Amino acid sequence: MSNAAIYMCILRQKQGRRCLKQILIPLACLFFRFAGAQDLEAQLAAAAKLEAAGKETEALQQYREILQQDSTHPEALSHASILCSLEGSRQTGKAETPYFRAAQQYAAAALRQNPDQTTANLAMAMALDRLASVSGVKEKVTYLRDEKKYADLALKIDPQNAQAWYILGAWNIRIGNMNFAEKAAAKMLFGGLPKGSLQEAIQDFEQCRKLDPAFIRNYYALASAYHAAEDDLKAISTLQQGLRLRSIRQDDNRIKQDCRKLLEQLQ
Repeated sequence: MSNAAIYMCILRQKQGRRCLKQILIPLACLFFRFAGAQDLEAQLAAAAKLEAAGKETEALQQYREILQQDSTHPEALSHASILCSLEGSRQTGKAETPYFRAAQQYAAAALRQNPDQTTANLAMAMALDRLASVSGVKEKVTYLRDEKKYADLALKIDPQNAQAWYILGAWNIRIGNMNFAEKAAAKMLFGGLPKGSLQEAIQDFEQCRKLDPAFIRNYYALASAYHAAEDDLKAISTLQQGLRLRSIRQDDNRIKQDCRKLLEQLQ
């Protein structure tokens, strides 16, 4: 074989290898992206399973691990936000505030990905409700103003969102319990806040109960609202119903203890 023929043979082999690389490298990248997506979906399913089983602290850790791999995953962001709000409520003293801040940040990131997602709007409303509970007067009225907006958006997107009805009920309670300084701040900053009332809170909690009759936290809130409205017969009946329910969520047993204490006071 002549030198020219040998050279052409070698050249064709190199071109073949280059072509093979051009095919294999994109295929490999596609494979790893697909495998990574499958792994994330498996982790997401595992987190949802933990959350459904009432292991909310463990579920939060799982969602955070997902976000370390994909910081823009909208579902992981929304659920991490909701669970941060709940985890913060279990803390004492100043330890709760960082959780509420994280909840707000996760919710904001989820809304940037999909502003029309009901869970993301619910998450933001929850985070703002929690922040309102630990903030000074001006910050509190600002959080309450925005909380109503996001709760309304969550319900506009999905009127069957039971937890959004619960948050709206909680907002009505907070508005009804505002003191003079808070009302004055709301008037000065925003010309006032949307009106809320105890009766509207009761209607919201009742709607939540209709949509999610297993949500024990709502029974305590509803019974407390009935008691504040001087309807203790309904408050007692609501507490008794809540106590008959099976504990599902992480805080259900603690909330049942609160139900028993209130029931003892009313009977």
